[in-house]
Amino acid sequence: MPWPTNGDEPLQFLAQLPLDCLGSFPPGSLLTLFRTDRLASEGRDNGSHCVFILRGDNLAEREPPAPDMDFAQSAIVLEESSEIPDWPIVVEALKYEFEKTDVKPFQKFRREEFPKYATAPNVSRLGGWPGWTQSPEAEDPLIAQISFSDYPPGDGGCLYVCQNGTGGLDMYLQYD
Repeated sequence: MPWPTNGDEPLQFLAQLPLDCLGSFPPGSLLTLFRTDRLASEGRDNGSHCVFILRGDNLAEREPPAPDMDFAQSAIVLEESSEIPDWPIVVEALKYEFEKTDVKPFQKFRREEFPKYATAPNVSRLGGWPGWTQSPEAEDPLIAQISFSDYPPGDGGCLYVCQNGTGGLDMYLQYD
């Protein structure tokens, strides 16, 4: 597979994560992420040019196409956690289930009961519920969430990869 490009410009490699623990991908599958101008400017991108899953036993490490694209490497620590979705997702699910919604029981539940449950924090994970840094951008299944403690400098945020309704992958970038 050739290195992904935007026109003639090679894309910056962001991360590669093993998906074996999810159980829904063939053994040895790797989620591979590249930074695009659209992701940086609009906070979202999709399609096989920026995020895709590599499968196969004969995968090999590759060098970037240009020496100036070799950036310092960082480790991503993935956490396994059991949690429920963030409050906006819970509210949407409840509204969907009940034809008539009275806001008072929801407010009481959020105040008295919801804090007892572990919600999705801003951690790096494979699968589970997304801990949206801002408002939820997708209801699609989460493949990966990568938390950046200081990206861009002075800010923090998360990169989310979700599987969309057509089976493709979408990336979202949100800042604190």
